[in-house]
Amino acid sequence: MMRPLSATFAAASLLVVLTACFPGGDVDLSGPDDTPTPDGSDVAAPTPEALEPPALDGLVLTTAGLGTLEIGEDPAPGEPTDMVAFDPEFCTDARTGTGAGIAPGSEFAGLWVPIEQYGSWQQGYSPASFQVRVEDDVLVWIDVQDELIPTDAGVRIGDLDDVVLAAYPDVEVFDNDISELFFVQGTHGTIVVEVARNPPGQEYWAGHDVDRVIALGTFANDTEVNARAGTGGGPGSCPGLE
Repeated sequence: MMRPLSATFAAASLLVVLTACFPGGDVDLSGPDDTPTPDGSDVAAPTPEALEPPALDGLVLTTAGLGTLEIGEDPAPGEPTDMVAFDPEFCTDARTGTGAGIAPGSEFAGLWVPIEQYGSWQQGYSPASFQVRVEDDVLVWIDVQDELIPTDAGVRIGDLDDVVLAAYPDVEVFDNDISELFFVQGTHGTIVVEVARNPPGQEYWAGHDVDRVIALGTFANDTEVNARAGTGGGPGSCPGLE
């Protein structure tokens, strides 16, 4: 059956119009794309790094402090990175095994001590890698006791004096009779490197200790500096254990 001429003409006219509007290819008559444009809201956020105290083998002593410990500041502001804590019964007789007469609640019962990551308690002795002194909630002294911890010039406990002299050739040196103290002053604190010395004609120190670093510490600049040699005291010492 033959299609009416009018219908055939109308179809041809529509094809001409579409071809003129979309030259060179097929016509896409599909509807708009419903795929949403990414805005980043569906991307998983990166997992934050865990906050924790710094590792022992990464600690370096400077005039400003050690790790997260800052001279002249609160030693433990309550952060996950705190390196020390106040133990209100650390120096009691029940804890130390002494008869010093220190009971819970005594003004001498509490002590600022490193967290267990830096050394564990043993009866009568605390073999931590460092100790601290805190006065009025302010850190005033860090005393390093571990050869794993260097100063920022690379000096460690046990180093010979030539290492110290090479690292600190122009600093002030104080003669303490049985030791020499090298003072490296900074803005807020001073590193003190103590080297064992035998006085003329005396043998105070045994062979291996002579002319070696026996103590490292950083003091607040407004705090009295104390030698460690022959004192039996210092940060971390409880009454009855000194």
